[in-house]
Amino acid sequence: MSRRFYGSHHHKLDPKGRLTLPSEYRDPLVDGAVVAPWEQCLAIFPSDDFDAITIELEQQVRRAGTSVDALRLFQHSAHHADLDAQGRVLIRNELRSYAKLDEEVVVAGSGARIEVWNPEILTSTHDEGAPDLSALIRKGLSLQMPLEKPSE
Repeated sequence: MSRRFYGSHHHKLDPKGRLTLPSEYRDPLVDGAVVAPWEQCLAIFPSDDFDAITIELEQQVRRAGTSVDALRLFQHSAHHADLDAQGRVLIRNELRSYAKLDEEVVVAGSGARIEVWNPEILTSTHDEGAPDLSALIRKGLSLQMPLEKPSE
């Protein structure tokens, strides 16, 4: 998994269910993409990365006793999608229903994947995550940055 995706963009699905991806997200997907269900959204992975993710999820099922049904949903719902000349990817009906996507969507970079969200659901998840963001940043940065010395 070489490419990291960041930022968010408001886009619209066209009447055929195609989504135009932001130009900065397209290069890692030129060899194909996989669209799959993710927490409350859809995830778009570069094809090369999808196998590694599936293997990791399979190992989690074996190690942690996680439901194999969740893994089945993930694998059975995923589909290969090539970008067309305009940088669009087809989002199938069943996946649009899963993520409650209508015409308006948010396309968000989320590290190793691109997420496609219903804007209202994304706003709700941001609201829920906001209180923990400061603690997460402080905890993560304290491991990487030297503490400031008090001025004398």
